[in-house]
Amino acid sequence: FGEKVVVRLERKGHGGKAVTVVSGVLAGPRDDVMVELKKKLGTGARVDGDDIVVQGDVVDRVIAFLQAAGAKKIVRGSG
Repeated sequence: FGEKVVVRLERKGHGGKAVTVVSGVLAGPRDDVMVELKKKLGTGARVDGDDIVVQGDVVDRVIAFLQAAGAKKIVRGSG
């Protein structure tokens, strides 16, 4: 994980559907984190540039997952 991980909810640019965006995950483990998020949360997820985009409003569940996975500083952002 990076020094600071930002988790925020977005609706713009996703056809009006809510997505949870995770920023600040280092490039090396980014794909592994995305795969684990998909498994643990049972939702779709993809890597989009430097961000991980998870389908749905699952901010609290993503934060809980990141804390359990060992992320040091997690910030709830506003989208």
